[in-house]
Amino acid sequence: MKKEKRVFIIAEAGINHNGDLKLAKELVDAAKESGADAVKFQIFHTESFYSIKHKGFEHTESDIYNLMRSLEFGEDEWMELKEFADKKGILFFASVFDDISFEISRKIAMPIYKIASLDITNFPLIKKIAKTKKPVIISTGFSTLDEISRAVKWIEEEKNKNISILHCVSLYPPKPDEVNLNFIKTLNKVFPYEIGFSDHTKGWHMAIAAVSLGAKIVEKHFTLDNNLPGPDQKLSLNKDDFNKMVTEIREVEKSFGDGFKQTLVKREKEVVKIARRGIYAKKKIGKGEKLTPKNIIGKRPLKDGIGIEFYNMILNRRVKRLIKEGKLIKFEDLE
Repeated sequence: MKKEKRVFIIAEAGINHNGDLKLAKELVDAAKESGADAVKFQIFHTESFYSIKHKGFEHTESDIYNLMRSLEFGEDEWMELKEFADKKGILFFASVFDDISFEISRKIAMPIYKIASLDITNFPLIKKIAKTKKPVIISTGFSTLDEISRAVKWIEEEKNKNISILHCVSLYPPKPDEVNLNFIKTLNKVFPYEIGFSDHTKGWHMAIAAVSLGAKIVEKHFTLDNNLPGPDQKLSLNKDDFNKMVTEIREVEKSFGDGFKQTLVKREKEVVKIARRGIYAKKKIGKGEKLTPKNIIGKRPLKDGIGIEFYNMILNRRVKRLIKEGKLIKFEDLE
């Protein structure tokens, strides 16, 4: 269910480890240092995932099958990486794509499951994950609202309501007019679950905008070096930029407030006294003389005088004492 809490920020390390366990551990370290709440990888068995004839995508090499084979870790390596993340104090989880990777995830006691956009129609995998009763995060790239609803229903049928849904546009990167951030608001209206944003855009300004529209989860690709080989490195944020994004999201969160404005914040109250207008004597006003538009004027600062909002109320009131020209008028000055 939706809860009012701080945005959950995921460093999507994905396949940016390039098949090197040492590099994967460095990604975990960097994600922790950048302020991420979690670091996410991708567990897969290429033969169960890709056809050897697959020609790749626009942002990948044409020999995607052998590329993915080179990026596989075995069960022991995933166990070592998860234990490393646990010791570092950062949540570790992954997308799983097939029966073999699912079994690995169970053996390493993965705490959260991610269903990638490509598998939102994968009935057998979604059912298998849902039955674990563990939290499930669904990415929704290249899917319709009906397809998203169907995937959610499949999970709910297994009595699992630990669901989060990420708006996503599965382009690398999408253009600004393809991002459709307002779909976050739609998802928030349709589903009683936490809604977030899996961001494939350049920079991180779209992630900030997503948070302002109600995203409670932000997932962003993460790398140690944008110049490393690999299809996702270029569109990922490096450690410094990821940290900037985290800092800005935390600042935006603080700016939301409670949505009410019956009282002013303390520092703004202090500004009122110097920014608003008080009522001043436009010229000398003798004792017993009435206040009129000819002898009073509204000027800054208000200080402890009569506010301009009381202008009509004090007209024709007499003064108790002589008031010099330019002097601030107070209620105690009136009869």
